[in-house]
Amino acid sequence: MRTDRRFCVIIQFLAVVCCANLGLVRPQCARAQASSPNLSPQITSEKLSSGAISQVFTELADDLMHVESLGAARYEQAVLYVSAALDLNIDNRQAQQQLMALVDRWPERDYSSSVLAWLLNSNHDYTDWHLFKDSLAYVLQRTKIAYRKEQIVNQLLERVGSENQFVRSELLLVKATLAYESNNELKAQDTFAEAYKACRYNKTAFMRLVQLAPNRMPAQMYFEHLRYVVRENPLDLEAALTFAQYSERLELYGLAAGAYRYCADLYQYLNPSEELPSHIYLPWAISCYNSVQHVHEVPEIASRIRAYNQFDIFLESILARSTLAQGDEAESQAQFAAVEQRAEQIILSGGSEVQDKQMAWYYCFVHPDEDKALEWANKIYSEEPNSVAATSLLSYALIMNDLFEWAKPLAQQSDTQIAQISQAILAMAEEKQDEAAVLLQKAIVRDPSSFVAEFAKKLLIEKGVAYKPQIKSNDILSSLAGQFTRFIVPVFKDPNDCLAVRFEIRQKNIDFGESISAKIAIINKSDEPILISDDSLIQGRVQIDATVRGVLQEEIPGLVSERVFTRRLIGPGKSAVASVRLDRGRLKQMLETHPQAVLDIDFTLRMNVPQEEDSDPVTFSVKPVIASVHRPGAVVTTRGLNNQYSAIVMSDASHRVETGKLFLGLLREQAMMAEQPTPLYHFRYADWMPGRLTSAFSSESGLLLLDTYQEWEGKTELMVNMLGMTLDGRISTAVARHLRNPAWPARMAALSVLSLTHGESFSEVLAWSKKYDTHPLVRRLAEALLAAQTQTPAVLNCLN
Repeated sequence: MRTDRRFCVIIQFLAVVCCANLGLVRPQCARAQASSPNLSPQITSEKLSSGAISQVFTELADDLMHVESLGAARYEQAVLYVSAALDLNIDNRQAQQQLMALVDRWPERDYSSSVLAWLLNSNHDYTDWHLFKDSLAYVLQRTKIAYRKEQIVNQLLERVGSENQFVRSELLLVKATLAYESNNELKAQDTFAEAYKACRYNKTAFMRLVQLAPNRMPAQMYFEHLRYVVRENPLDLEAALTFAQYSERLELYGLAAGAYRYCADLYQYLNPSEELPSHIYLPWAISCYNSVQHVHEVPEIASRIRAYNQFDIFLESILARSTLAQGDEAESQAQFAAVEQRAEQIILSGGSEVQDKQMAWYYCFVHPDEDKALEWANKIYSEEPNSVAATSLLSYALIMNDLFEWAKPLAQQSDTQIAQISQAILAMAEEKQDEAAVLLQKAIVRDPSSFVAEFAKKLLIEKGVAYKPQIKSNDILSSLAGQFTRFIVPVFKDPNDCLAVRFEIRQKNIDFGESISAKIAIINKSDEPILISDDSLIQGRVQIDATVRGVLQEEIPGLVSERVFTRRLIGPGKSAVASVRLDRGRLKQMLETHPQAVLDIDFTLRMNVPQEEDSDPVTFSVKPVIASVHRPGAVVTTRGLNNQYSAIVMSDASHRVETGKLFLGLLREQAMMAEQPTPLYHFRYADWMPGRLTSAFSSESGLLLLDTYQEWEGKTELMVNMLGMTLDGRISTAVARHLRNPAWPARMAALSVLSLTHGESFSEVLAWSKKYDTHPLVRRLAEALLAAQTQTPAVLNCLN
């Protein structure tokens, strides 16, 4: 009790003396205050919750986070405001993001207990994957005991249901990594597999499983993974090519043909002024040739390449063979003749489009001609006797001409696909049928889509041996059909046709003190799910710039620059929606300081904006979207202000907060205008206004002292709204009464306001609160404020 009485004397005396020292009150005010009775009730430790005040502390932390060269004490202060926000509302997403941003920027301090508390007490079914991943890594990095790490992960796994596949998969990935680090490789393999099963987009889990247990990875699992990678980022040409090449390698030529078409369309989307390269169009054409359903597409491919005035003997060969395969022998013979004539013209003219070895290959396997094959093969061998390709082609050309004895030593000099064909034919001539069959199988596997492989398959059939692909295509197709239904083969579409972005502000006209919130929606207009992730079409980050017009004009770039969409899937025809608060930072300061200014505000939304100067260029950017609001000036009249003042006692809590914000705004506006040589705009003012507005906060029936410790939320919000203002001593005295408010958020707000207003003269009160306050956050805040008093000017600038 002695401590409580001593505290009452301190806060009642120092709060007013501080004001007197600043020249804000007359000495008699101090005498009157010192004799006032003790109205402080017993402080309780009751658990409080409030979404509104959680947001207030979030915005306060955001203001501090934008101060350059923030010292350790101010970092601690910002962390405490965020902790307060989470204590009041554990699901405050912005506060969750702030907590990780703060602890990352101040690695010298260990906030793992605060981060772990959030992890263990939150509902993670819909939490932000990026935030969760960073938070878990932060905690585990600072947890030294391996058993405790596993315990934390298992606790979180129990709390995360199947709703959030990304978070659950991440937890299983961490659990598998911990098992591997503990030399439990079998458990690690099983858990990596479980992590991948939980989320097929977990590339890390898949790669670790490949490294640890490649034999456990069936071909359909690789194929499925590659298809998911293409879905994640439809603009990743390398991923699309890998998928197409793997399809071709597994002899799924229908899938390969569709996948290579996707690559061709994507390449031309990314490089509209460039020619389609041969590493795309040649395997596309050969895949079409090998597919009954797609063989008719080869002429289309040839036409696209001819449009570049380009001659490719390989492509023209595929065209002629595809025509023959479709039964048009006359047309195919005409095409063969045209190919040969054009190729020989190019060679005679010294052109580089056709080489001698290509001619030898052509006459060996495309349009067989024993004499010409031997002629061209001899020519290249005489020029390059040590060339493996020349040796292989010559050995086969000799076999075509029944010169087996000459062909045998050449065929044995290399192990190319053509050499294996030669060796197989030689083995058949020696009645070594089994050896020949093995060699032919090997040759086919080397490049199963090639004309050489096609010839090898015919030889097998002639010998009564059926060729069996290494992989059963039905198994793969069945597996993929279960995952992708009719979308096994991707079809490229312009991203602008696949999604739409909406940016809407519900209120087109806002009154003073009214918050500005916008909704951002990403709408999936495609037939496939769209994934939001760091590696996908949409990364989830937005930048919103503001342009203020009217009696005041200002550009505010980067008003919002953050991730608003977490890692998630948007189904076809569905949308992802996020809400963003726009009255923040510099814009909030302008709105609060100029209540009578008539303003128009344009907000420009940009997505996929690189966050670093050295970021990779974004291959797809959404067209900027603009939304606007009009803020009419507050109408200030004598009658209106008097009516609002008189209605304080009868108003409900929300109306009192609105009135208080307006009155504080008018006080700010008057102080700002007093510093200007000429008014910035037309505004109404009377000499009696400062006194009346001040009285609205300082009187016993005013906004801060009416039912002093009731309606703690509204009073806390009003006190936070005072930060950065030069307060009249009477208002400071009213704020000081809340240092004994039973609600700890109100005590935090009062300490913050009075510490900034009175600086070092408030040190004794801070020291008392640091030692005796019943709530740990209030004690820690008092300690941080005490340590940060030398930084007060910088913080005032950020809040003013």
